[in-house]
Amino acid sequence: GISLQRQHIRATDGAASAIDSTKPFAYKLFGTWGFSPSPRYWRKFLNLDFKKINPEVPGLITTEWFKAKKKGTVWNQFWIWFCEQNSLYTLHWNAPDGKAMATNWRQRGQLPSQDATPDDPIFSTADWSTTLERPAKVITTYGWDAQPDGKSVPPAPSPPPTRRSESTSVAQQSTPSLGVGPAKSEGNGPASTESADVLSEMTAEERNRMARTNLTASKRDFSALIKAAQKTTQGRFLYLQLLNTGFLKFTRSWICNVRNMPNVLVRTLFICTDQAAYDGLKSFGEANGIQLNLHLELYETQAVLTYGHFDYYMFMLFRASLMLALVESHVSFILTESDATWFRDVNDYLETKVNPNIDMLTLNDDFRYKTSLNGGFLWFKPTPTTVALLQHVNSVLSATLAKFKVNSILGQAGNEQFMFQEYIKDRSKSSNPVNIAYLDAERFSPGQWYRMPYRTRGLAPYVVLNNWLKGMDAKINRAASWGQWFLQSDDVTCKEVNAPKVFTAGDLVVSMARMDEVLKMAAGLEQSTVMLLVVDNAFLQQALNWLCGVRKIQSVLDRLLVVCKDETSLTALRAFQGNSGIKFALTSLIQQRFGARVLVTTIIMHRLLREGLDVLVVRPSATWFDDPVPALQAASQDRHIVSVAYANNDYRKPSEQLTLVKSSPTTIELVDRAIIFGKKQYIFKYKLTMSGAFEAAIRSLETDPDIDMPVDVELLPVTVAPSTGKLSRPAGASLPLLVWRKDGITSSANTLTPDKTMCKP
Repeated sequence: GISLQRQHIRATDGAASAIDSTKPFAYKLFGTWGFSPSPRYWRKFLNLDFKKINPEVPGLITTEWFKAKKKGTVWNQFWIWFCEQNSLYTLHWNAPDGKAMATNWRQRGQLPSQDATPDDPIFSTADWSTTLERPAKVITTYGWDAQPDGKSVPPAPSPPPTRRSESTSVAQQSTPSLGVGPAKSEGNGPASTESADVLSEMTAEERNRMARTNLTASKRDFSALIKAAQKTTQGRFLYLQLLNTGFLKFTRSWICNVRNMPNVLVRTLFICTDQAAYDGLKSFGEANGIQLNLHLELYETQAVLTYGHFDYYMFMLFRASLMLALVESHVSFILTESDATWFRDVNDYLETKVNPNIDMLTLNDDFRYKTSLNGGFLWFKPTPTTVALLQHVNSVLSATLAKFKVNSILGQAGNEQFMFQEYIKDRSKSSNPVNIAYLDAERFSPGQWYRMPYRTRGLAPYVVLNNWLKGMDAKINRAASWGQWFLQSDDVTCKEVNAPKVFTAGDLVVSMARMDEVLKMAAGLEQSTVMLLVVDNAFLQQALNWLCGVRKIQSVLDRLLVVCKDETSLTALRAFQGNSGIKFALTSLIQQRFGARVLVTTIIMHRLLREGLDVLVVRPSATWFDDPVPALQAASQDRHIVSVAYANNDYRKPSEQLTLVKSSPTTIELVDRAIIFGKKQYIFKYKLTMSGAFEAAIRSLETDPDIDMPVDVELLPVTVAPSTGKLSRPAGASLPLLVWRKDGITSSANTLTPDKTMCKP
């Protein structure tokens, strides 16, 4: 970024600096007064989880100042730390005569604690000289010690690259994984694929030789790879995995995971970057009777790469140039990784459920956001747009690497996923934007899924990445603890049992295929408001009685969606439909192990809200005299929720008896949190109520410092729905829309025949 402040201290000890004051210069220490950060890096900075960062930079006076202050009040040091991690500088200009473009009046406040004189006199228009209008051709850069560090801007030109010889290829048939792939995330930032400073494993001469060889990656001949890919894809898309020896074990486990899925291995091309990885996969396939599509594309690197280091990003450049060659040759491919668990063959879903006109499809790397690109499941279609995108990333990444020494630690500076996202954002308002789609995070989940709050949505995923975790050993241990490690202890034999564990004990399981059927049936109602009634065997009699009570209210039946959560209730309701002649939408979400009815209702509500439908949850312990939706919609206006008041009129606790939830980003977030709170109640055997879960969710939103989503709730007076079995309404009031009974079905309210198969006349 740039700063208008006069920079005159040395960051190492706070002494006065001797930086030339007549020319613009780039200094590692930024100035807070008149500071304008680069939007590109400021966005990344704001996405950090500051609670997890120790921003102390050894050897800087600012670190000592930070330690001495109340840490929550000082943001400067976090930016200094970020600049150090990403090798960033700030552009300064020290005006003549000790003046500055911006100054601090230093009036009493938090900093400083008492009044003082202005820091510098202001540079005015009278001080301007036409000599200042001639910019310097080279900007000198200064390190923390306020001494030139030799990294002038622009840098000296790089020597011309040399071509590399063509690699060899071998093709057989089948399967998966990504060796040293894109960075994995931990919290808000990527985590290294491995731990330890592995650069020390190679001598400086070896690293330089490797870098000179690999810098020519964008110029190498990929014709053999393209031929192997075209043979594997057979006119459709293929799965693509890169690996070296360091990722061989994970790749073998993934092959065992998907070996019984008929459309996966046959469409997967493994690109091995060293001979040992190629030989290891070839022998593994032969030993287990599995055909694999293998290709050897030699690339000199260490077995283990560390995220953020120069050689890691060199591998990313190699991968980006390889991907560019494929899309330029009209190959459609999905870049996948072997440190993932697949619970089903996803070919049919990808080919039938995904918009065919997209340029890119990616897994969303963060449950909290809708557009967080992940390189672990990334589909590139061969379009002019994706060609231009990959050309851009190759160019930017090459130029970035040319500025650093071979053994440098770049931090985020070379992160190609950021380059993808920035290009996509820049093109979003152009006449030719990148048409990118994001997979549903509940079907294709990032590693956050392993954490309880994110897994409690209750939907069984298709694919789960083993990211958001640092270190190969940690990933293997987590996979094994979840029953998602498919290799025997000899590392060469597949386990006989090939069913990965989806949920731990107590987790709620909802089939995504059955949920899709529920959503399809809801859409078929062609109503903007859906009445949702979830029935289990315990609630069956009340549900049948309620259905008899509303059989003459056609608008209720038109809006009604009945979802059964066990075989008994489904069989009984089908028979009831046939006997009574009452027509309503009926489906099921039957699972072997299932959670409480209230929790299932909330999960279905969440999905319906995401489809843009308003939801009225039906409590069948009530008697309905009319369709309440028109009155509720009229009362809702622009509010998020309309409910009836309890005796204490607490807006945070909508009644379970009558609550209309309107579809909006706020209510989607609210119900998502209600699911999490409801799940905790269910696991710990607390009394599970929808009103209790909603109350906790509303309070959570109100007190969340990171989100601004006030919930607007309208509570209707009790005259609309009395809280007792008596019609305790004001004199002259009309008959209420409904009344509920606290003691179950009374004889006067029972509308079922004794055999409970038909309605009374």
